[in-house]
Amino acid sequence: QLSNTLTTDNNLFIYTMDHGDILGNNCYLCLWNNEKLYDYEFASLLSNINANTINICMGQCHSGGFIDDLSNSKFVIATACNYNESCTSLEKVEWFLL
Repeated sequence: QLSNTLTTDNNLFIYTMDHGDILGNNCYLCLWNNEKLYDYEFASLLSNINANTINICMGQCHSGGFIDDLSNSKFVIATACNYNESCTSLEKVEWFLL
């Protein structure tokens, strides 16, 4: 639906959170009903959107694994951790307290 609506006059902001994991060389975002959205599937879905810039903020474990699939000049991505790392709120709280 967004690919039919957004144009180069628009910017898109996407924020993901909850759980993520890694299987082989691919990271994924855990969805409802035990479904998974893999990094390459996410990139494919976004490639059809013709927005000027797509800003993505990912807060789940292994979110850094999405970066290589989203290497495109219209994507700006920030992740909570590297592809091989877990991320919990407790770890972040401890980090801010140091």
